[in-house]
Amino acid sequence: MSAITVVKRDGTREPFDANMINLALVEASEGLPDQISKVVQVASELSLTLFDGITTAQLDEAVIQVALQNVKDDPDFDVIATRLLL
Repeated sequence: MSAITVVKRDGTREPFDANMINLALVEASEGLPDQISKVVQVASELSLTLFDGITTAQLDEAVIQVALQNVKDDPDFDVIATRLLL
């Protein structure tokens, strides 16, 4: 798989940094049970939706959508999605 670049708001491109997403997810899931497994689940599902040239806005939206898709299995994902949105 080729490297994925993210188009930032100012139009510049930078390599996708999974660590930035993971840190945001860790922060958004602070205090929830099974925090690490929730972070891993959202991050791994997100990786399936990534494409080269994704914008930061699309990336932000994708992370929230992935979290929301898991609410049916665990309401804690609603907390994560809401925190990410804020």
